[in-house]
Amino acid sequence: MEREENQITVRDAKFRDVNAILRILNDDILFADHTLDTRAWTKTQGMMWFMRHDPETYPVFVAEIGGEVVGYAAINPYRSALGFERIAENSIYVDTRFRRRGVATKLVSHLLNEARQRGYRIIMATVIQGNQASIRLHERLGYERMSTLIRGGQRGGEPVDLVLLKRVL
Repeated sequence: MEREENQITVRDAKFRDVNAILRILNDDILFADHTLDTRAWTKTQGMMWFMRHDPETYPVFVAEIGGEVVGYAAINPYRSALGFERIAENSIYVDTRFRRRGVATKLVSHLLNEARQRGYRIIMATVIQGNQASIRLHERLGYERMSTLIRGGQRGGEPVDLVLLKRVL
């Protein structure tokens, strides 16, 4: 039986979680290469990002272990044209200390369930080619690889390829 302090719980993010979200995101920006951001976000940027996520249409979720926020996932707008309103894009980040413990799987599974309940038809994911763990996670959860956008982004001035995946709900 899993000990209580190791159980992963997922809940709607609250404004008070912005600092933990920023800690996780900024760690990835500064010490990994899973995002195209190359400068740490400020608290103001984090608060503005969070406030743009209306919980009814674009919710943010956090995963906790033992009361500590160890990851987050968000449903984000995909495109602004009205014809894309039932398509969204996910983002997911997990604290490096808690990777490979099922946090990402639990977050994305929760996100997909919530997206379906909100009437989304498709959830997109854009993953840097080198982030094989994220690509495998998405494929394991039913996302299909659509294409690779060669030199589709850049990180630190260097071009990177982006893998585009989708999940039909």
